[in-house]
Amino acid sequence: MDDSCFNFLSLLLIQCFMGSLAVITAANLTTDQYALLEFKDSLDSDTILANNWTSSTSVCNWVGVSCSSSPERVTSLNLRSMNLTGTISPHLGDLSSLLSLDLSGNKLNGYLPSTIYNLSSLQIMDLTSNELSGDFPDDFCRYFPKLEVLHLAFNGFSESVPSRLGDCTNLRNLSLSNNRFNGFIPRSIGNLTRLKEIRLSGNSLQGAIPWEIGNLFNLEIFAAENNGGLTGGIPPSIFNISSLTKLVLFNNSLSGRLPDSMCNHLSKLEELVISLNEFSGHIPSSIGECKNLEILSLSTNRFNGTIPRSIGNLTSLTRLNLRENDLTAGTLSLIFA
Repeated sequence: MDDSCFNFLSLLLIQCFMGSLAVITAANLTTDQYALLEFKDSLDSDTILANNWTSSTSVCNWVGVSCSSSPERVTSLNLRSMNLTGTISPHLGDLSSLLSLDLSGNKLNGYLPSTIYNLSSLQIMDLTSNELSGDFPDDFCRYFPKLEVLHLAFNGFSESVPSRLGDCTNLRNLSLSNNRFNGFIPRSIGNLTRLKEIRLSGNSLQGAIPWEIGNLFNLEIFAAENNGGLTGGIPPSIFNISSLTKLVLFNNSLSGRLPDSMCNHLSKLEELVISLNEFSGHIPSSIGECKNLEILSLSTNRFNGTIPRSIGNLTSLTRLNLRENDLTAGTLSLIFA
């Protein structure tokens, strides 16, 4: 074979390869478009998407859709508060390059399709305030190794919180509030050392708060109120989290004493709300060292003894509730004189 023939064949192969690559790239974006059109079809028709999401315009120009440039793929779907009703199409799982999914503030119902576990690149999943239901597998995090934000609050999700939730090691923000979760808070949650917020309120969780939460040295907010089945004390390890700003645990069945050194490491604490529990003993004298406290609510417990004078050091306090305990009120005139 002479050189000219060889060069011609080489050029032909290269052109074929480049052409095939272009087709593959186009097919990926076409797949994204098809998936979103199927998603639209699973919704009730009277939405903003009805006239905006059409095949006559590029999917990357559709409302709520963002794309990467090279390769061109759908990477973000933000349909927050668009009054969407209907179910979530299984084709949503075909958006294989999706990084952010925000369907919050709508009226979507039914179960999450199993195909959603195909979204292995997902970093943000926000399904807050819908009418979704169902449960999650224990190995939920195996499918989302890059997940940083998981917001599922105000839905009807049920059964246990995934026992291997701690495998989502990139999580920064976790909100499961106001669902129907039951069972225990998994001990594996202590592996989530990047976590800044945990919101578990308004469920049917039970048992003890795991001491492993004390490993979360970046934690700022821990809220688990209105879980009547939570029992035992507050793990002492929580009082060593110096980044903590809010600890909200009211209306549970928690008990025990608050440690005398409670505020030694909580200089950033702004809210301590543990009303409607069964805590007992004295209010720690170190309470005055939580100098950034704005809200202190210890009402409807079994605290006794005198109110510590150090409470007068809380100059940022805007709300104080100590009622329905066995406290001696005689020192109040000294504190607030």
